[in-house]
Amino acid sequence: MTKPDESSRPRKTFENWLLVILGLVAHAPLYYQLPRWANGLDPTFVHPKWMAQSPFPIVLHMAAIHPIFWICITALCFIRLCYNLGWKLER
Repeated sequence: MTKPDESSRPRKTFENWLLVILGLVAHAPLYYQLPRWANGLDPTFVHPKWMAQSPFPIVLHMAAIHPIFWICITALCFIRLCYNLGWKLER
């Protein structure tokens, strides 16, 4: 991996912070979904009782979306963040 000269690319600080926050938000439902998926259970099932008792119900609403979606969002955020920082893989 190489990193070009700092002056050749403008910094995208605000966009980078948004990408980091989006990546962290996309990780939140995965903490619930991945253990269920690994055990062969439906990762998108959330019991209504858990939804009513949860201090963070938005995370459980997000868990209704398949984990592949959240994994892709996280990967795309990481790829864009690396691109913004000027990191490239050389052939």
